[in-house]
Amino acid sequence: MVEKYRGRYDAGPEVLRLERLEKLKKLGLIEADVEPHPLIQLSAQWDALSDEQRQISARAMEVYAAMVERMDWNIGRVVDYLRQQGQLDNTFILFMSDNGAEGALLEAFPKFGPQLLTYLNQHYDNSLDNIGRANSYVWYGPNWAQVATAPSRLFKAFTTEGGIRVPALVHYPQLPLKGQISHGFGTVMDITPTILDLAGVRHPGKQWHGKPVAPVRGKSWLGFLSGETAHVHDEHTVTGWELFGRRAIRQGQWKAVYIPGPVGPATWQLYDLGNDPGEIHDLASSQPQRLSALIEHWQQYVDETGVILSESPFQPD
Repeated sequence: MVEKYRGRYDAGPEVLRLERLEKLKKLGLIEADVEPHPLIQLSAQWDALSDEQRQISARAMEVYAAMVERMDWNIGRVVDYLRQQGQLDNTFILFMSDNGAEGALLEAFPKFGPQLLTYLNQHYDNSLDNIGRANSYVWYGPNWAQVATAPSRLFKAFTTEGGIRVPALVHYPQLPLKGQISHGFGTVMDITPTILDLAGVRHPGKQWHGKPVAPVRGKSWLGFLSGETAHVHDEHTVTGWELFGRRAIRQGQWKAVYIPGPVGPATWQLYDLGNDPGEIHDLASSQPQRLSALIEHWQQYVDETGVILSESPFQPD
């Protein structure tokens, strides 16, 4: 299946990123006038790579595309089976991406540390012709990741939109909301209360059979999917994130982001996601009171969840 994608990515991430943005606009998945975040060069530009390096990078992207197609085919098999069994209309299907694109290096680094590449060279064959086989271990790199997350900023392991904003598909014919694209805010924390509502099951509260139960932080989508409400979360909802010392806090369409160096400025930034989904125009200096209020919400989030900030957050090479 990889052969099907041979040559499709030879132009490199910069060119493919622009093509992706145009396709998303035509599909109505992003606004036609959206201002995409510029590609942040965390690795060498395409033209600066050797021919072999470009071939290896394109091959990693070819393998990824083939993997996605195979996954799509197998999801189709599950849907076909449900249809054959007469259960498709009685099944709530939720498909969503993991947080952001990229990930392999960022997931493995905390376990293996700086010796990761040495370990991979010892135990895997990542030669050009072997990439995609069972004994290879590759990732497609930060530039291809920014192709996948465009028009958003950065990718997995960052608390910018590219690292936390993902596509989600819902199918359940018993709900009236159908065939629509929503840009409304929701979180993975909403899934549990949604499924409980659909199943008619009440959350047990603070205890279950004498054991403490963590409170549900999300909100059910049922009202939104039933057309009873225009959104899941209103402008007062506060949501926080933290990973590797990278922080974010959001209320309504306003979001404060803290990205340590060298990738970020190591200071709080403020964005109006309603008008700036690419997180390009930092409003921290022009709206200090709004930023201050969000930082107060951040501290409350830290106190509620027990966030422990690393003194030396992980920075990928």
